[in-house]
Amino acid sequence: FVYAANQDGIAQWDGLGWTAAMSKTTSQECLDMIEVDNVLYVSFDNEGVVRWDLNSGSALTTWTTANSLHSDEVTEMMVSGNQLLLASPSNGLARYDWSSGFWLSTWNDGNWLTSNTINGMVRSGSDLFILSGDTLHEYDTSVGVFSSSQPISSFGLTGDGQDYIV
Repeated sequence: FVYAANQDGIAQWDGLGWTAAMSKTTSQECLDMIEVDNVLYVSFDNEGVVRWDLNSGSALTTWTTANSLHSDEVTEMMVSGNQLLLASPSNGLARYDWSSGFWLSTWNDGNWLTSNTINGMVRSGSDLFILSGDTLHEYDTSVGVFSSSQPISSFGLTGDGQDYIV
């Protein structure tokens, strides 16, 4: 199946037509969507992350700040190893171990990052790059440590970063 999301919810394409897999009562826009281990994660603006079990075709608990999510606005999600990374424009980078089902510590300006504003993330080989405010952080996933941090001004750029181009 193919899935799509908008302010009305999640729709499913079965090859013949679209059906509403999940309808919403609010009308916030979809910010990002990713599938991990037969679970569809869909972030909606200021509504957290809706989770949809693709095997059973049913909703799982929605993640919000009321139940462990670091922010109700998740603008980007990606998988790095066994971690689902959830970026926020104001609350750092949450990490969820999808294979074991538990939350890891959130990276923010109180521990590893220079800013709580996550403007983008990309993985290349074993290196995870996080654009946090005006600083590019490099995390070596093979050893589990941050290996460098460079302000984007060192690349001749000014202001805060906006996004990555791979």
